[in-house]
Amino acid sequence: MGLQVIALLALISQLLGHGLMALALKHVDMVLASVSTLARPVVSILFGFLLFGERLVLLQWLGVAAVLIGIGGYKRPAHIVKPLAEPESLSKES
Repeated sequence: MGLQVIALLALISQLLGHGLMALALKHVDMVLASVSTLARPVVSILFGFLLFGERLVLLQWLGVAAVLIGIGGYKRPAHIVKPLAEPESLSKES
């Protein structure tokens, strides 16, 4: 009985989680959804550390830092590059 309950919890949470994520893709930008998917393990690790007192090794901290740096790089505004010259099609029309 105990294994059945655990199996049902895992199955339901996976189906519900992935189903809601697929449903949300209709309303959320695909890039934002994939970045938030990358952040889920980091949030889980930090919750375990803060709430349950789990000890993290250096490699886990480096992984958390790498993911957060990657997400920060995505959120940083891109530089706007101005063209050096106008395209020929625009300059002939004037």
